[in-house]
Amino acid sequence: MFHRALVRAGANLLYSQGFNPRPKLSLPFPRSVGVQSDEELLCVSLSKTIDEFEPEELKNRISTQLPEGCEIISFDITNGKVSFQPKSSEYVFALNGLAEADTVRSCIEDLCRSVAAENEVIVERRGGGKKPFRRVDVRPYIDSISYDEDTVVVKCNITLSGSVRVDEILTLLKIEPAMLSECVKRRSIQWREN
Repeated sequence: MFHRALVRAGANLLYSQGFNPRPKLSLPFPRSVGVQSDEELLCVSLSKTIDEFEPEELKNRISTQLPEGCEIISFDITNGKVSFQPKSSEYVFALNGLAEADTVRSCIEDLCRSVAAENEVIVERRGGGKKPFRRVDVRPYIDSISYDEDTVVVKCNITLSGSVRVDEILTLLKIEPAMLSECVKRRSIQWREN
């Protein structure tokens, strides 16, 4: 979608070399399938220097090429290579009254207590291919949990050694995705810039 919008907007994209050139654009922290997002970061390499751009004009040209409901929140142009790594994100699970169920409320409260006490929170994570399941303590990756009768909000730490996955959080809460009133939403991401 963004590749097409950028081409239609007349952005001078840089392409990879080789038999099948691809535009140099990336989503540093792509969302999982079935997860909504309020914001995404897209990094694009352009062939012009920073002095040759009218940033507001380029932003407006790209914005007019995006589908309805997709908007550019902020836009920045930098010289040289810049890379971004996520350091934390916040996920919202819409419970639609599920927290009133004793089992779900008990799991939420148990997880909150474990996180507050810095106890181990173990999940079984499947390796790639035919690798067996392994036990992983995801407690270092869960920064905080808050909830009310309609939502659970989990703030996750993202490190070079990993993070907790959305499906693992659902498993810890003993909630099936079909039980949620809407898709899981990634509400915010904090970045570290390199």
